[in-house]
Formats: sequence, structure tokens, C-alpha cells
Amino acid sequence: MTSTDKTTTLVAHIILCVILIIGIFKMPYGYYQFLRVFVIIGCLFILSTVANSEYKYISLVYVVLIIIFNPIFKLGFSKNEWKYVDGICALVMAVLFVFMKLNLKPKPKEWDFSSRKDTPKQKAIKERIKRKIQERRDAGESI
Repeated sequence: MTSTDKTTTLVAHIILCVILIIGIFKMPYGYYQFLRVFVIIGCLFILSTVANSEYKYISLVYVVLIIIFNPIFKLGFSKNEWKYVDGICALVMAVLFVFMKLNLKPKPKEWDFSSRKDTPKQKAIKERIKRKIQERRDAGESI
């Protein structure tokens, strides 16, 4: 992700967060229709920049937000429930903003088996295999 992409993504997070926080307060119905469309457009934009970056593992969060705010197949929440949904989504956007601003990335899991110790049964099997290989070498067989 280039610095320009990261900057525009962070700005999109701030704008979406502000719009969602405004949605907590009593607003006309038209605002909530605008909010749905704007959140979808913002999440699609962020998803397009994040999907091929080091933050691709959080793409699922944006997909969930797109599903929640989908204006075509609307989820049936009451006005009071939507206030909580807007607040939680604003909080999620703020957390993702901080996450990206601090440049936090997942640490890849390293597969280091050098410190792993074998069980006694595994040691016995390895020794038996080594003996058989040595016996075949001594007998002149190719391995």
C-alpha cells in the first residue's frame, strides 16, 4: 500500500466514523438512506485499497459492514437498535483507523522446529530408521 493509498484510506475512516457518529443522534430518514449508501461506497473504497495490501486480513470487517448497511436487502433493525449499530460501527472504524495509523501488521507465524524436542517414542523410531539405513549401507544396498 502506497503512502497516498494509506492516507486516503485513513481519511475515509475518519469521514465514515464521523458520519456514523452523527447517525447516533435523531436525524431525518433521508440522512439514514444517505448514511447507508455512503458507508457502502466508503467501505468498498477501503476494501479495494486494503485487499491487496498488508492489511488484507481485515477485509472481512469491511465486507460485514457492507452487508449490514446494504440498501437493497435491508436488515430489519428498529431505530433504537440502529443507534447501537451505528455506534459500534463507528467504534470499529475508529479502532481500524488507529490500527492502520500505528502501522500494526500481523506477525507471520514462523515454523521453527529447531527448539522442538522429540518424544521418547519419536527418538526410538528415528534411531531404528538410522540403524536400518546403516545396515543397508553396510550390506552394500543402494538406498
